[in-house]
Amino acid sequence: MMTYPILRGKRFWFFFVLSLALLWGSYQVYLNKSLGFSLKRITSTFSYNPALSIEEPTGPDLDRLKSIFQQKFKYLAVGSQSYAFVSEDGKYVIKFFIMKHLIPRISDLWHPEKIADRRENLLSIFNAHKLAYEELREDTGLLYIHLNKGDHLQTRLTVVDRLGRTHLIDLDKVEFVVQEKAELIFTRFKKLLLQKDQVQLEQSIAAILQLVQRRIDRGISDHDKAVKHNYGFVGDRAVHLDIGRIEKVRKPKEHHRISQRIHKWLEENT
Repeated sequence: MMTYPILRGKRFWFFFVLSLALLWGSYQVYLNKSLGFSLKRITSTFSYNPALSIEEPTGPDLDRLKSIFQQKFKYLAVGSQSYAFVSEDGKYVIKFFIMKHLIPRISDLWHPEKIADRRENLLSIFNAHKLAYEELREDTGLLYIHLNKGDHLQTRLTVVDRLGRTHLIDLDKVEFVVQEKAELIFTRFKKLLLQKDQVQLEQSIAAILQLVQRRIDRGISDHDKAVKHNYGFVGDRAVHLDIGRIEKVRKPKEHHRISQRIHKWLEENT
C-alpha cells in the first residue's frame, strides 16, 4: 500500500516530461513550417556603428530604391545568416539578417558566453557586406546595404512569409541588404547542358572563374567553401551571391578549388 504515492509521483513526472516533450515537438514543427520568421527575429539591439555606415542614396538613386520597395516581396529561402524575399517582378532580393544572438537556446544556460560569440559572428557578417558594397558592388549584385538603424528611408515594406502571412516592416528599424536576383550557377549550367549549348556553357564557366580571380586580385577571400548557392548569373554577368564570409585575406588557391568543384559537377552531370 505504501507504493501508491510513489507510483503516483512517478506518473506525475512522466506525464510532465511527456507534456514538455510534446510542446517542444510542436514548437519545432511550427519553426519548420514557418522557418521561424517573425519581426522579432530580424530586429536587433545593435546601436549605431560608424564603421558600418555608408553614404545614403539621395535624389534619383533614393527614388529608384523606394520604387523597388513599393513592391510586395514574397518568401524565397532561409539560410544560416538571413531570410530572403524576392520582389514581385523577380528582379530583386532583400535579405533580413537573423538575429541569432537574441534567440535563446537551452545550451546558453551552461554557456552564456556563446550569446556574445553569436553577436560577434553577426557583426563579422555585417563587415563582410560592407566590404562587398565598397569594393565588389558590381560583382555581388549589391544595390543597397542597411547595417545601421536610422530614419533615412521612411518606408514600410510588405513581405509574405512561407505560410502566406503578411508582415509590414519598417525598413529604418532593421538591418538588411538588397541584391539583384540571380540564377544559381548549376541551374544555369544544367539548362545549357540540356540545350547542348557548349559555347555558352564554356563562356559561363569562364565568367565565374574570372569573377573569382577579380576578387582574389583585390586581396579578398571567401571562407565559405560552398559553390552551389554562392555564385550565379544576372543575365550573362557572373555574380558572387553569398558574401557573408568574405574577408581581406589573400588565398590564391581559392581559384583552383572553385575550378575543381565546377569541373567535378560537370563530370557528374554529363
